[in-house]
Amino acid sequence: MRVKLLWLILIAAITLSLLHGPTGVKVTPQIYLQFRLPRVLLALFVGGALAFVGAILQAILRNPLVDPYILGTSGGAALGRVIAMLMGINPIVFGFLGSVAATLTVYRIARYRGRLPRETLLLAGVMMSILTSSLVMLTLALSQKGWQEAFYLLMGYLGRLWDVTHMWIFIIGAAITLVTAIYFIYRAQVFNIMLSGEEEAISLGIDVERVKLLVFVLSALIVSFVVILAGSIGFVGLMVPHILRLMMGPDHRRILPYTWVLGGGLLLLADFLSYTFTAFELPVGVITSLAGVPFFLYLLRYHRQ
Repeated sequence: MRVKLLWLILIAAITLSLLHGPTGVKVTPQIYLQFRLPRVLLALFVGGALAFVGAILQAILRNPLVDPYILGTSGGAALGRVIAMLMGINPIVFGFLGSVAATLTVYRIARYRGRLPRETLLLAGVMMSILTSSLVMLTLALSQKGWQEAFYLLMGYLGRLWDVTHMWIFIIGAAITLVTAIYFIYRAQVFNIMLSGEEEAISLGIDVERVKLLVFVLSALIVSFVVILAGSIGFVGLMVPHILRLMMGPDHRRILPYTWVLGGGLLLLADFLSYTFTAFELPVGVITSLAGVPFFLYLLRYHRQ
């Protein structure tokens, strides 16, 4: 029954998005193919990817409050895109360069004697996120332009018109993410074991540091694609794994496949709300934050008890 509910949410979200898109013009096949269908596909990819990354990061770091953007990757990508936007050059390339630079910096700071201590990794990621956000604001303040586009980039937006470059970025990102998801779903039992502690995982023959490094690198790569295509959309990767654990229990063999179903469905519903009840389109991250902040506070209080 619970699995059917997840699929029902996804199907309802897709139907609403296709039948009631943001364009106020007469709906034609061209509108569907050029505007609504790409937007639905992007939301499914972004929502599913963020939920999936959130689930595996919460497992290896054994921290239920971890979000996919905690590693600083999104901040680096946003900074690269803002700089490129103001310079009038290709934002895609600079976005990737920014995400790679931020990720490598966090990795170098956190790595100690061949290990990746989770506390150091989290702190380094938080500091990198704060630093890149401050640099974005400083860059915009000094340039005195680009505020509106940067706002949508920082809060997330799914309605950007695609060109050939964005289409190929989406295809490449989706392919890499799909292969990564299949691999980690196949190895889902490893995440179940790591929840019990690193010592127990090591005693069972799991190379914990290798698993952490692999998850860290691939998560950063996936998040960089998400930010390049849709900006920073918070709380999806935090909320969805918790909702699925409440519905299905802690077994990642069940949780990980359905992160894509619930993550994509919830982001589609948030996007639907972002353009339905206002005269203009809100950044979809505003909607996810309005739902996510109370959810985060609830988790914070719950885990303190």
